[in-house]
Amino acid sequence: MNNKKVTVLTVIVIVIVVVLSFVWSFFDGRRIRRQENVIKEEVINYLKDKYHEDFVVNDLSFQKNTFDVEEDDDYVTKEMKSSLIYRLSMSSSRLINFDVLYVVYPDEDEYKDNAKYNILEKGIYENYIYQYKIRDIKREIKSDVLKRFSNSSNLDVAIDHIALNADNILVDRSLDSKDIRALYDEYRSLDKSVSNINFYRMCSKISEDVNLIINLSIRDYIEKDDVGEFSKEVVDVVRYIQDLGYDNYDINISFKNYQSANISKYFVDDEEKISLIFDYENYSDVADEDKLSVYVLDKD
Repeated sequence: MNNKKVTVLTVIVIVIVVVLSFVWSFFDGRRIRRQENVIKEEVINYLKDKYHEDFVVNDLSFQKNTFDVEEDDDYVTKEMKSSLIYRLSMSSSRLINFDVLYVVYPDEDEYKDNAKYNILEKGIYENYIYQYKIRDIKREIKSDVLKRFSNSSNLDVAIDHIALNADNILVDRSLDSKDIRALYDEYRSLDKSVSNINFYRMCSKISEDVNLIINLSIRDYIEKDDVGEFSKEVVDVVRYIQDLGYDNYDINISFKNYQSANISKYFVDDEEKISLIFDYENYSDVADEDKLSVYVLDKD
């Protein structure tokens, strides 16, 4: 009889624990959803006020803020327990996809204790203007670049090295200088009316030697007898890009037969040239003696 009572009491306790856990999870889930909805609404209103356009949130995730500290002559990554970095995947009414970082510190004391480690500052950070202008630049140059390269297609563009964080999102950090913060604020004040070339120049102010990256495909491959004619096309494209004001460039081309090429600025005795470098995947069926290598072209 006692054993039965113990068993019944054990079952009752287990049921109570399960019910309480369910109730706690339910209400905690509601609290988290309310908090996320507040953040979504705040971000949407912020973007709408800034860009005068409607936005929607496609996805939301979060992570802890981390930083590196030196311990025993080695760097160790630590996590701030009270920090949250929400990443929102967004879309605009102009059908541009972009990302937003929403950084918060519920425990202000913990933030102050760790500010010496160059952690992210709280705030809303987004790369809408970057994605917007990238689409404009692509539209600006696409037809003319493809026209200059025979049998070319699938052109994409990017601007590299403008960010201290992934996805070209400029973020403030606790150890940033006043000059850096002023430069970032200038970048973040840009609106959609800024010209493509002025946007590129603003990126160049943030990071030296910023490149306009152009990726495209050519439905053919280049043999030794074709290098001369292809080189003329390369020079023509570089002239066109630089005449628009994109002084630094990095052009990547994929061909058939697992052949590729990179085109970039190159200097010989302070004279600007064009570097054309061919490469091949290991499984390319082009014989080694027939493979193209490195060519230095005169720009003028």
